[in-house]
This record gives sequence, C-alpha cells and structure tokens, in this order.
Amino acid sequence: MRHPRTKLMAYVEEETCRGPLWESDKGTSERYGIMAAVNLLQGALMIKPTRLGHAVIRVRDLARSEEFYNKFLGLEVKGRGGDTMVFFRSNKDVDHDLAIQRLGDDAPGPEETRVGLYHLAFEFDSFDQVREAYRMAREMGVRIAGYGDHGEIKGLYVLDPDGIEIELYAEAPELKDTPLEEVLAGVPA
Repeated sequence: MRHPRTKLMAYVEEETCRGPLWESDKGTSERYGIMAAVNLLQGALMIKPTRLGHAVIRVRDLARSEEFYNKFLGLEVKGRGGDTMVFFRSNKDVDHDLAIQRLGDDAPGPEETRVGLYHLAFEFDSFDQVREAYRMAREMGVRIAGYGDHGEIKGLYVLDPDGIEIELYAEAPELKDTPLEEVLAGVPA
C-alpha cells in the first residue's frame, strides 16, 4: 500500500533515490530505511492502540481453570468456544478481557527461563480487595508467588492451577513505605 505523497516525501525521494522511493534501484534495506525515516517525519506509520483488548492463555484442565478464574478472581463467564475455550470479563465495559484454551493434561507448564508471558495483572478498585484476595488465596489453597511493592502500587502475585502468574494490585499511597508482606501479615485466614 502506498502512503499518501507529501512534499516532504517527494523531496526526500528525489534527493535520496533520484526517483520514486518504491521504484529506486537502491537496495531493499536502504529503501526501507529511507522510507522509515520519511514515515517517522510525517507520522504515516505510527500506530497507537487504545488499550490491550484481551489475553488468551493455554491451560491443561478447562473446568479447573474456569473455577479458579470465576470463583477466586470473580471473573464473569462471558461465553464459550465449544469444549475448548472459555471467555471471561472483569466488568461490563468489555466483551472479554481473558480467555482460556484447553490443551490437555499432558501439556508442559510455564517455565521461568523461557521467553513468553511473565504474568497477567488485574487492577482492583481498592487495596481492601487485595487484602481479601490474600485471605481467599490462603483459604482456597491458591499458591502465593510473591509480593510487589511498586511505590504507591501494591501487588499480590498468585499462581493459577497451571502455574501462570497473576498479579492482583491496587493503589495504596498510604502504604508506599510499608512492604506488602508486612501489611498482609495481619490478615486473618
């Protein structure tokens, strides 16, 4: 697809390629490098998503994972894709923000030393919800992976049934100087 020609593009093409950029006898990488510079100057190729729409993760056992995301995290089941997928949403403003896809019981789990997803993060309206998530995790036997102290943001890291790490976080400016693990130590089981 050709980009709309501008005076700037025509000038750069004439001065660098001695003809239209896409018809130049210059090498492909040189042509694309020049085109990239032109596009940066005029903003022709800049894209900017409005937000991350959703994530899809692969799981071993669909029913077990559905129970975790629905019962522990409180995500609403929005729909299903046969017997291999479940779509969840965290609020009514989105169609879905998470989907899970069944692979089977023998699928290998996530590995910390491989390239790929590190964790998903769900934001809560208040830090009290993070406290409640901690209490529920202990009550339901959900594995706790760690505690995140990100200045005014506090995040509890848990593992889903397949070992996928999930951060549950909220703003807590009043706790910015107190480690999260210390704050949660007083939460009853």
